[in-house]
Order: sequence, then structure tokens, then C-alpha cells
Amino acid sequence: VGSHTSSFGRELAFMGTQTFFSVDEKDGRVCGAHGEICRCFGHAQYGNMFSWSEKVEVDGSIMCIAASFGGLPAGRAGWCRCYPTICTSDIGSCTPRPCSCPSSKDPATEWAKKTLSTGEGVKCWACERRATSAGVLEEEAPFCPTLAGRCSLNRRCTCESRAETKRVIRTRDGRPCWTCAAQEEQTASGMDGGQKAMFWMLPLLWPFMDFPRSAVEVFFGCTALSTFLVLCFVGYLLQHFVAVLNLNRFFSFYAPCMKKGELWRLFTYFMLHSDMQHLCINAMHLLDALDLEGVPNLEVSLGVPLRCTRDGPVSSVCYPDVGIGRAHVVALIALVLAYGALVGTIRSFGALVQGASSVCFGVDGALVALYSMFLGAGLDAELKIPEFGMFFWMRIGIIAFHIFIDIVQSLCGSGKDSVGTTAHMASFFAGFCYVVLVLPPLGDGLFDDARPYIVE
Repeated sequence: VGSHTSSFGRELAFMGTQTFFSVDEKDGRVCGAHGEICRCFGHAQYGNMFSWSEKVEVDGSIMCIAASFGGLPAGRAGWCRCYPTICTSDIGSCTPRPCSCPSSKDPATEWAKKTLSTGEGVKCWACERRATSAGVLEEEAPFCPTLAGRCSLNRRCTCESRAETKRVIRTRDGRPCWTCAAQEEQTASGMDGGQKAMFWMLPLLWPFMDFPRSAVEVFFGCTALSTFLVLCFVGYLLQHFVAVLNLNRFFSFYAPCMKKGELWRLFTYFMLHSDMQHLCINAMHLLDALDLEGVPNLEVSLGVPLRCTRDGPVSSVCYPDVGIGRAHVVALIALVLAYGALVGTIRSFGALVQGASSVCFGVDGALVALYSMFLGAGLDAELKIPEFGMFFWMRIGIIAFHIFIDIVQSLCGSGKDSVGTTAHMASFFAGFCYVVLVLPPLGDGLFDDARPYIVE
């Protein structure tokens, strides 16, 4: 520090106020639940969905309790958000407040934080770029490497010090490997992995995260639902542009044909849609239910997976993989297709049924049951992601809104669409019961399994 003090002090005095920049306030990230330690360089805030405290300057860490932030009105416990300040990288200047360095997008270099002081003796910080050995593998050992850029392929390695956090990085050839770093050395860019994951929370957006690569990952990560969507579009094209096939005659569900043994109709009518609007609404509905099958192998930033893992950064908001898996999704689709068509035509035996709406409401029922089990088992607390419980409640609210609109449309139509509404409600009930009755209890041994959050 001493060798840099005088020169940097003179240059700082000249550069005036342009000595630091900070992250926009709206980009705060969750840094700890109530009672935990919030690791932060910048400003932190404590609160819940109803109220928030004033921001407090933090240099390293702060206890995440209301008393540390001046208290809050009476209410339930909350969590902490960190609004990190990024140290300047301009030569001849430094940041006179707690800050951290961003992560480098170039694997050959990294940003290193150094401590300086102004001519008046005020402590300040700056970031400088230096060469790194990013992605260099070390021999497998029980403890993960701690040197910058060093990592191990042993995903079971642990951090030797409790002050360090295990995280995932990439080797030069793209393989995931594991390292340990102090909390303050975690990513501190304008939008870190946690905020990006929060932005991409709705499964509807997953295929577009890094299109077209993300679309491919979603297809192979959620094969059953993706294949179902492809069949819907193929069926629509053949139905409307290859009339010679006459799919309306052979694929629609028509109850009297059951007497002739045409049982395939129970499972083919989903491919037919009256118009493009009907198809697109169902497609978006199903895309927003991709998490029922599982969470694809996507990254919101380098080394930060969308899917919650034992090895991900604890400060990141991730998506817990509580999906029911491919085999159960296929069985669920078959169940709600047959059950919805049969129950929906009880009062209108001669009705012609088309569309994938029964499956849309069936997966909604399964999601409500799955989310309820997730929250009831307290897995949001196990994952230490306080906002995810509210996110699940929001998803349940959206599903309830879909049901409300469907019922209102039926009532306003003087019962003309009673077949569709009955089929939808029957499918919803079937999907809910499938998860509750067929799947094992959520939380029963999940955290001892190799895939701790997915129900097989």
C-alpha cells in the first residue's frame, strides 16, 4: 500500500468525483435469510414482501436481523438483500467505499482487488486485471482448491474453511469443476447469477435464455413435454394444410366411436386445434409448466446453474428441481387425456373433442399438488431461498386465475362450453390426485439422494 499511496493520492485529488461507480439499486441480490450472516460489500437492506428497512453500508458482512437495520414494523421475519458496489478499474483512481471486483468474462484473466489510500490517508479500493490459471485442474483431493482459477473435477470435494463457499467454474474445454472462494470474491457484477436466475424463473422463458442453445437444452431436459408440444404443432399443420389425411375424422375424440374399439382417440385428439390462437395459448400454457418434468441443464451465467445443486453458489437464487420426471409426465398426460375426454362428454355424449387444453389443466393440477408438497415439507427453508416460497404461491395464484376465467367463460356462454369446462376441471382433479396418490412423499429422503430435489 505504501508504495502506491502518494501517486494515487495526487491522481485521486485531480480526478474528483469520478472515482467509483456502483450497481443500480434495483439489482439487489438475496444475501441471507433471517438470522444468517449477509455477506456484502456495498449496501444491504432487511425486509419482507410488505416492508423494507433503510439501506445500510456494509463492509464484508452483517447479521441479517431487523435490529441490525434499525428495526421494522411488527410482522414476520424477512431476509436481506445486498446492493454491491463495484470497485473502479480506472488507472489512477480508487473507490472510497466498500466494494468488490466483477468477474472476468475472459478465462485467461481475472480482476483482483487491491487496497490503497488517498493522499489524505482515506482507505480505498481498486480492481486490476491480471493473468489467471482459470480452468487448471488439480489432483483430486477431499478439499476443493482455493487458488484463483484452480478447480477439481471431484464434485464431492468440500471447503476446508467455513469462511469459504463452494462454487462451480469451467475448465478451458468446458467441463464443470469445483473450487472454493471467500464470500466477497463471489460474482459481483451489475446482475449476478442470482438476479439472472430470478429473471428467468418463469419456465415459459427458459427456451429463450440463450436461443437456440437453450431451446435444445430444454428439449433434452424436458423431453416429454417438449415432444408433446412438437406433436401439437405437427398435428395442426397436417390438420389444416394436408386435408387429404382427414385427421378430424380419425383423431378427434368422439364417444360413440369407443363402441367400435377406436380407443386411440382417447390419446390423439390433443394434436388437433381449431385455429392458431387456440394452439398458441395451449403452447404457452404448457411451456410455463416445464418445471413439472424437471429443470434443464441451463446456466444463467458462467458456472451458475439455473437448477439448484449441492455445489452451486449459496448466494444465488436457483430453481429447485422438484419435477416428477419424464416417465411420470408421460403417464400423467395419458391419464388426463383419457379422463378429461370421458368425463367431459358424460352429459354430451355426441360432442366432438379436440385440443390440448385437458393436458394444460392436468399439469396445472399436478403443479398445485407439487408446490403444496414442496412448501409443506419446508424445502424452501432447506434451500435457503426465501423468495421462492412466494414465487410458488404466485404460480398457484396464476393457475387459480386460469380456472376462474374458464368457469366464467362457461357461465357467460350459457353453458354452451360445458363440455370443455367439465373436461378441464376433471383433468385438473386427475393431475392433482396423480401427484398425491402415485408419487412418494416429497422430502422423504430427498436430501440423501444423488439427485436431491427430483422425485423419481
